[in-house]
Amino acid sequence: MEKEGIVVTGASGFIGRHFIEASKEKYRLFCLARRSQLESGIPKHQNIFWTQVDIGSFTDIRELGESIRKLGGANYVMHLAGYYDFSYKDHPEYYRTNVLGTENILKLAKELEIRRFIFSSSLAACKFGDFDHIITEETPPAADFAYARSKCLAENCIKEFSGDFSYAIVRLAAVFSDWCEYPPLFMFLSTWLSKKWKSRILGGKGESAITYIHINDLIRFFDLLLERDNTLPHELTLIASPDGTISHNDLYKASTKYHFGKYRKPIRIPKLIAYPGVLALNFLSNMLGFESFEKPWMIKYVDKKLVVDSTRSQKLLGWKIAKRYDVLRRLLFLLENRKNHSITWSIRNEMALKRTVERTTILYYDIFKKHRSAAVEKLLEYLLLPEHAERFVHYQAMGRDLLKMYITLIYQLIAISIRTGDRMVLRKYAQIIAYRRFNSGFKIEEIAGLLNSMETTINAAANPELTTSDSKREFNNFVSIAIQLVIDEIDESFARLLKQEPHAPAVGEKFPSLESTDEMKQIVSQLEDTFYDSLEHLDGDLPFGPVV
Repeated sequence: MEKEGIVVTGASGFIGRHFIEASKEKYRLFCLARRSQLESGIPKHQNIFWTQVDIGSFTDIRELGESIRKLGGANYVMHLAGYYDFSYKDHPEYYRTNVLGTENILKLAKELEIRRFIFSSSLAACKFGDFDHIITEETPPAADFAYARSKCLAENCIKEFSGDFSYAIVRLAAVFSDWCEYPPLFMFLSTWLSKKWKSRILGGKGESAITYIHINDLIRFFDLLLERDNTLPHELTLIASPDGTISHNDLYKASTKYHFGKYRKPIRIPKLIAYPGVLALNFLSNMLGFESFEKPWMIKYVDKKLVVDSTRSQKLLGWKIAKRYDVLRRLLFLLENRKNHSITWSIRNEMALKRTVERTTILYYDIFKKHRSAAVEKLLEYLLLPEHAERFVHYQAMGRDLLKMYITLIYQLIAISIRTGDRMVLRKYAQIIAYRRFNSGFKIEEIAGLLNSMETTINAAANPELTTSDSKREFNNFVSIAIQLVIDEIDESFARLLKQEPHAPAVGEKFPSLESTDEMKQIVSQLEDTFYDSLEHLDGDLPFGPVV
């Protein structure tokens, strides 16, 4: 609680992951992402509090404030989340995520009474020009395409909240790592260093140019921004970029020299010829069933430049690009990784190319929450029917209140396993409960009967909410697999107990009681916690007992 808190959106993204890794010892990090912590490859840590959320949904965001305050509150928001693709089309997600999502996070920031809101914008949202067109901190994000418009609207939203907290709009250069992970650069290198027919082709004069920043330099930029917050202006626009620009000619010359041991002279295709060529390439690729990275809209930017002057930002933060991280020097590291770790190189860059518009697991979890009370009541009534007295004899003997909380517990565990994609919590619960049920005289058929009835009840409640046959099939499969895993795990534990070869402590030695309604309510409450995904394994225990 002594550490300052930061809300980090886009926590599972490229920049978010690196920021979390670099900052987890210094700050309490409230990480918001569409992917689970497990899926994002972020290890558990005492200062990381993770939750899956869609920032475009204010209903989801509204629940976060109370949970964050319970964990010590937040001093900053690092808003890194955003949508971008290379189609150049006006996708609805630009407005929903980049504009409405930003508004939702601003409302959360106001509720949390933060000190500064840090927003990652992009230099790519500024108009491209010639060498005499210099981009500075005063240059507006005025480019005329969907992504730029969404960033401009988001920046305007932030300025409207300036009476509630300070802000820093940070316009980023193209961010890369030693594994590349910047899709256009990845595609350039994949083409130029290949044996493809187009490996030596550069569009126009090869003067298309932007700036590049290494992820390590960017993290240092953010560190200084946070450290110097008290000395900085209330309203602030910064540029995280080296000065000048880097052209395709520059990148081509350096990369081919490193890779082939000598410079390969490029073939420069005039803009008038390049456009019909790209059209033909797209037509052919569509006919053959694959997507070409080169798009007709890209021809508009041939030989256009973003020339940057970030002097003011560098002076304010006492920051400058480390020479070793200059993209032309760093290409050597990229190409060594490409050569010697080709599988990791491919995986990282293919992940960077993907853009997930909707995480169905978040949608499914919301459906679980919405229908929990009704589904639990329906299953409870079914189990307590007089005609089921023999089939569910032990469950009926529990009493209505305890049985209701037991059903709620299983229901919530299944919901969590679907949201996070991690079914280990179900396995651990099944291992623990198996010993209790075995020693209480349950048969596997009675337990399986309850679980199978739960599957039927859940699917019946959820299916009207699912609009396509594919979503219904996927949801039903998620539930079916989760139920089957619990049944099989309990069945296996019963088999061990029958052989008197238990692989866990005897009942009562270490496990807390699960036979009290109040205790069960407390367990379910913990499972409902917004940041349960991060907290569940920190001390090796689950809410219902130690890991076995």
